[in-house]
Formats: sequence, C-alpha cells, structure tokens
Amino acid sequence: MNQQKKKMKIYQEEAKTRQTTHWDWDYMRTEEINALMKARERSELNKTQSSTATTKAGLAKILIGLIIILITVGIFFFI
Repeated sequence: MNQQKKKMKIYQEEAKTRQTTHWDWDYMRTEEINALMKARERSELNKTQSSTATTKAGLAKILIGLIIILITVGIFFFI
C-alpha cells in the first residue's frame, strides 16, 4: 500500500489574529501596548479613507453618467 504524505495546513481566523487576549496585555510593556494601539488606529484610518475615496469616485461616475444621459436625451428631444 502506498500512503501519501499530506501537508498539514494551519488555518487562522483573521478576527482571532487581530485581537489580543486579556492576559497578553498583562505581560506587555506600556511602550508595546502603545505601539500596538497606534498601528491599529493607522489601520482603521486607512480603511476609512479608502472607503471614502471609493464612495466619492462612485458618486462622480454616477453624476457623469447622468449628465451624458441628459445631454443625449436633450439632443434627440430637440432634433
């Protein structure tokens, strides 16, 4: 019998890796905690800024499309 070796995979949940358990905080120095919190704040700020930019770009595309439709309808209506 030929047995194949299977590679073991370790799956991590993103939510678990983002969170630090309460006992980790007890053993961390203040500087480490502050650095962790600043990194999380920067990450959240970047997410907020990119979603705002995406929303503005989407609204601009909709507005341009509406203008094109109005011009097209206006041209055919007055011809």
